[in-house]
Amino acid sequence: MPEFEIRNWFGIAGPGNLPPAIVARWTDALRRVGADPAFQRRMTENGMEVIIGSQAEFLETIRADRARWGNVIRDANIRAD
Repeated sequence: MPEFEIRNWFGIAGPGNLPPAIVARWTDALRRVGADPAFQRRMTENGMEVIIGSQAEFLETIRADRARWGNVIRDANIRAD
């Protein structure tokens, strides 16, 4: 039997030319929210896991998903008609 792992994620993105100080400020704010026990509880109640990483980690997640799902789409000859 094949094993399946499909992750659904949400992220916050901005223009590609955001200054590093702005990215750092957003990341810090997101980490503060993510550390809030009420927020964590709410996410857990809804079956979600909170993972707040760096900009580089987020870009790697996007890259990996694009590669994975791009291969699935090409292999299955899926078209957006």
